[in-house]
Amino acid sequence: MMNKPSKSIIAFAVILAVICFTVSIKGYGMVIHYGWLFWLIPILPVVGRLSLKRSGALAFVLNSALVIAIGVAGMLIGDWSRRAYCFNKCRACEPMLEQLSAFQASHGGSLTNLPSLVMPRGITIQQRTLEGGGLDLDGVNQTDATLYIGTNSFVCLVPITKILPMSITRFYVYMRNEKDFDWKYDYIVWTIGVIK
Repeated sequence: MMNKPSKSIIAFAVILAVICFTVSIKGYGMVIHYGWLFWLIPILPVVGRLSLKRSGALAFVLNSALVIAIGVAGMLIGDWSRRAYCFNKCRACEPMLEQLSAFQASHGGSLTNLPSLVMPRGITIQQRTLEGGGLDLDGVNQTDATLYIGTNSFVCLVPITKILPMSITRFYVYMRNEKDFDWKYDYIVWTIGVIK
């Protein structure tokens, strides 16, 4: 018969879950995804030390699995909460995008000579020029949404995760353009050369 985990194991698992939740809700959940080995290595000795009261490898393995499972649950809840928070930003951007679509429809598909847009309250939006070479991601981490406007098209980007300062990574976004009326959950792969 297996003993229940000690209070110190449960407390450590809850602390880990809170840390993972906080990192994820702030938009840095990809740090956990990409660096799982680096945060897993220090966890195992702590679990081993807390498992010393119980002898045997089985107690260590079960306690490790418990701590990791609770930590991952905290991360997943944080990711889900972040996605819901960012989707509310998408909903707030919809009147502005409808205004863009109406202007485009009444001007034969052109977005030149665009009047000033009605910006949603409580959300920071930066405007960029949509060019054929890709999206300019400068400032994406500092705003709630980025609106790219080209001659005949537009793209609105609401970042879910933050851009990490690693050489080649991806970050997750909600994206909508002039062709789609629904927000699309997607990711963008970028390199350091893309960000200033």
